[in-house]
Amino acid sequence: VPEPSSLLLIALGALGLVRSRRR
Repeated sequence: VPEPSSLLLIALGALGLVRSRRR
């Protein structure tokens, strides 16, 4: 199981990408 910080980083990156795409 990956570290929580890694999951947070991935979640933040995904959210940023989705936000940028779904402007």
